[in-house]
Amino acid sequence: MSNKILIVDDEEQFRFALKLTLKRAGYEVDEASNGAQGLDMLMNAEEHNSFYDLIILDIQMPVMSGIEFVYALQRNDIATPVLVLSGHADNTSYALELGRNGYTELMVKQFEPEELLHKVDVMIANRKN
Repeated sequence: MSNKILIVDDEEQFRFALKLTLKRAGYEVDEASNGAQGLDMLMNAEEHNSFYDLIILDIQMPVMSGIEFVYALQRNDIATPVLVLSGHADNTSYALELGRNGYTELMVKQFEPEELLHKVDVMIANRKN
């Protein structure tokens, strides 16, 4: 059984590349183009006893930002780990604030696929321990 990842990012090309990288590594991947859509997918999956092992999340998105998304996870007692991928250096303070709550880790976009896969592997392994 493969691990299941939800990508929540408004950049379609970035989601495509990320999904391709993760699928080649053996992960099952779903995607959402904003936080509201991602939250709906997450809640629907949990209602059907299907859980995500990791959420990969952008911070700046329309409809519902990544920050609002993480706070919604907290309000709904969803403990799925979140890897924040940010393309903007000024977003690191937001990600660090969210990280204080134990929900997130941060990677700045423009990373090598191997870096991402290593971080994903570690976060999923830590969740299962």
